Amino acid sequence: MNSKYKPYILVLPFLLIMTLIFFMGLINGVIQSLGYLPFIGLKEFTFKFYSEVLKDKEFLSSLSYTLYISLASSILSVGIGILVAFLLDKVKKDGKLSYGLYETPIIIPHLVGILVVIYIFSSDWHYFQSNVFDRNNKGTFRLSTFNL
Repeated sequence: MNSKYKPYILVLPFLLIMTLIFFMGLINGVIQSLGYLPFIGLKEFTFKFYSEVLKDKEFLSSLSYTLYISLASSILSVGIGILVAFLLDKVKKDGKLSYGLYETPIIIPHLVGILVVIYIFSSDWHYFQSNVFDRNNKGTFRLSTFNL
C-alpha cells in the first residue's frame, strides 16, 4: 500500500459509517417532519404540520427573535475576533499574556460544560434551583423541571 494514501484509506471506514449515520438521521427527520410516522398511525406524507407552524404568530415571533439574536451575536463575535486577532498580532509573541490569550478559546467550551453539570446536579446553589436531578430524591429524574 502506498504510504501517501494509507492514512486516508485507514480513516475511510470511519468516515463512511459516520456519513451513513448522519444521512440516515437527516432523512428520517425529514420523513417524520412530513408526517410519516407509521408507528403512531400516520402513514401519509403531508405539509400540514409545516403550514400550521408557519401560521402560528408566536412561532414566527420566536423564530425572528432567534434569527436576530444569532445574527447579532455572530456579527459581534466576528468583529471582536478580528479586533483581538489584530491586537494579538501586534503584541510581543513570546510573552505569557499572548500565550494565555491564544489558549482562551480552548478553555471556554470546558467552562460551559462545567456550568451545565453544575446546573443539572446542583440543588444548593441559589441560581440553579431548577435542577434536573434532585439530590434529596437520590438522583431520580424530576419531570417537574420541565413542567410536566
